[in-house]
Amino acid sequence: MAYGINPWYIDSLMNQLTLAFHNYNIEMALSISADMGHYIGDAHVPLHVTINYDGQFTNQKGIHSFWESRVPELVGENYNLHVSPARYISDPLAEAWNILRESYSEKDSVLNLERGLNDTFPKDKNYTTIVKKDTVKIKIYSDLYTRRYNSLLNGMVERKMRKAINALGSFWFTAWVNAGRPAINDFDKTKLNEEESKKIKEEEKNWASGK
Repeated sequence: MAYGINPWYIDSLMNQLTLAFHNYNIEMALSISADMGHYIGDAHVPLHVTINYDGQFTNQKGIHSFWESRVPELVGENYNLHVSPARYISDPLAEAWNILRESYSEKDSVLNLERGLNDTFPKDKNYTTIVKKDTVKIKIYSDLYTRRYNSLLNGMVERKMRKAINALGSFWFTAWVNAGRPAINDFDKTKLNEEESKKIKEEEKNWASGK
């Protein structure tokens, strides 16, 4: 509890999702699947597995959002996010730990590459100021600095996103198999409650309008 519950929670969600599939409970299946996406995505971020999660101990405060938000927001439209088919996971808890160990092995690269870039990059070109909501000015890493960092990472953010997508699909697939492979088409016959129906309609509306 002191340092995080990620792998155990993923394993718990697996059991819950399996039960939801088994019981044809579409509302629970949707909710748990989304929750699982959050935690599996988190497990693939190297800065999520260290107490120096925002570079606060190495004078790199802000590197967390830099790595997981600024980089993909700037260059992510060029990412190839088509991944290999989902696979069956025989030991979900062990798999969660494998993901975390790999992320931990990459944390030093995330931190050291940015530190080295910062030491050599012109100080007046690290950041740029943008205006949000017409009045609020915020300082963000400049496009040039962000692209240079992404180049030094050698595509790490894209690779981690691809691995997260494949892992999530594999966890979903495993829960479905463990539930006895219930007929997915039968889920379409299950009526959602009013709140879930409203959520889905709103999401479809946002998707259609490009949001």
